[in-house]
Amino acid sequence: MPTSPVLSLRVRHTAYLPGTARAALRALLGDDFSEDDWDHALGGLHTLAWLEGQLVGHAALVQRTLLVGDTPRRVGYLEAVGGCTRRCSGAGSAGPSCGG
Repeated sequence: MPTSPVLSLRVRHTAYLPGTARAALRALLGDDFSEDDWDHALGGLHTLAWLEGQLVGHAALVQRTLLVGDTPRRVGYLEAVGGCTRRCSGAGSAGPSCGG
């Protein structure tokens, strides 16, 4: 009986993202993802979705300061949200296809 592929989620701070994960992330997000977009995604927690050894989804939660009147509030902001469009339903619905 065939088994279903297992989706694996990993959470890492930017400082602990290995080079291979960074390269896979840049490939997943595609050419429309600018250097400014990349800079905004750094310094927070990254959730990476892996399927059969391939990165298929990502979102970064980065701390920001939001002013409410004159009062600063710390908030979490989602950056660099993306995923493949086929062969991986549930792992992301925007971005380049997974291939294969």
